[in-house]
Amino acid sequence: MNARDEILFKDSPWSVFTAVQVEYDELRSYDLRVGVYGGLGYKWLDNGTTLFKTRSGAGAVREINTRDGSADRWVPEAVMGFDLNHAFTDRQRFVSSVDVYPSLSDIGHVRVRARAAYEVLLDPEHCMVLRLGVQERYDSQPGNGQANALNYFAMLMFKF
Repeated sequence: MNARDEILFKDSPWSVFTAVQVEYDELRSYDLRVGVYGGLGYKWLDNGTTLFKTRSGAGAVREINTRDGSADRWVPEAVMGFDLNHAFTDRQRFVSSVDVYPSLSDIGHVRVRARAAYEVLLDPEHCMVLRLGVQERYDSQPGNGQANALNYFAMLMFKF
């Protein structure tokens, strides 16, 4: 589960954001990974067809019920990322997001989450959208697990 909310400043490309993530992966060396973050965002391009914005901030992550002997504690991380979206038509668009999480307490440890998807607006009246995509999760210190995890997804969404 990934959630991010942005507060936009009127007539400004700047914003502030908060983000939360919860990961469960039985192939990793923990039962749950929980992260909370906050920071600033900047919108570089938004012309109605293409959107490009970046963000930077900090937060902390905690791996719960670790199986590799590492401590179950909050660890500070930075977060840097971007969103790139492009509308092909009124009903079809490409969406992508990349977030990089370098550890602030263990130099050299970095996590990356990258997603890309194709969206089709199925029902404009109810804002029903089909999203088909791929997500890559990378961890430079995966413990007993794999460094890379590639997932495919299909989502039926109702936007409001």
